Amino acid sequence: MVKLITSDSDVCLGCDVVEAEDFGKQKNGARQPRHIPGRGLRAYEKLRRELRAGVYALLTLKVLAEEGPIHGYGLRAKIEEISNGWLRPSEGTIYEMLKVLEGKGLVRSYWAVVRGRARKLYEVTEVGSTVYRMMMGEVMLLRRLLDYLIGGGDDA
Repeated sequence: MVKLITSDSDVCLGCDVVEAEDFGKQKNGARQPRHIPGRGLRAYEKLRRELRAGVYALLTLKVLAEEGPIHGYGLRAKIEEISNGWLRPSEGTIYEMLKVLEGKGLVRSYWAVVRGRARKLYEVTEVGSTVYRMMMGEVMLLRRLLDYLIGGGDDA
């Protein structure tokens, strides 16, 4: 069984021996192992990135729909605020995600002067709003499945 490492007593991915010194610093709310168990850790990191990418995209569409146009750094700060600091996407992650969403027609960008500075602002498109509403059904199903995964329900 693979466990998310949340304390010094949790088991490192792929490791049998558990000692406090086996664990590294806390990063984004999860303890990071010092042991590199190879494939297990790489798989965990890949799945974590993919999960967060989807969450970032949905948060972006929601923030743009509710708050209107915003620049990339403002979006990054808003995601960090919404998640109480748990999610801290890099600027590169934010701008790459915005580029992908724009390519899919879900957001559009334009240049504007904000407080005397030229800023590239992003806003949700009508298609983006529709896709967001459609995705909320998927999110509700995922919520039920996540409740099941963490032991909060008997069936999905």
